[in-house]
This record gives sequence, structure tokens and C-alpha cells, in this order.
Amino acid sequence: MTGRDDIYATVTTILPAGEDEQLRSRVLDLNLWAKEGWRLRDSIHIPLGDVIEVHDTLERTGPTR
Repeated sequence: MTGRDDIYATVTTILPAGEDEQLRSRVLDLNLWAKEGWRLRDSIHIPLGDVIEVHDTLERTGPTR
């Protein structure tokens, strides 16, 4: 969870490798962040065998910035 004055936030997601449905779910989650005034700044994907760990860094774009 982030505070009102936070400029950056990181969202970590663990996904099964090769699961397109899970990737669509991640995009929907990021779209919810966007509606709250955040944009995707950077994304790192770390393959860990049969899962992928995704770290998305978000930047506040709303009026509190």
C-alpha cells in the first residue's frame, strides 16, 4: 500500500510461465493503478523455473505529484 505523498510504488506479481490468462490479469491490475493516477515506469521480469516474477515500478502522475 502506498501513502498519499508517495511518488513511486512497486507491484510484484508471480505468474506461471506461459500463462496468457495470467498476463491479461496483470494488465487489468495495472489499468486499475492507472485509473488512480499511476503510470508504469519500469518492469523487470525474472524467470524462476516454472514461474516468472514480475516487478512493476509505478510513478504517480496525479495531482499530488
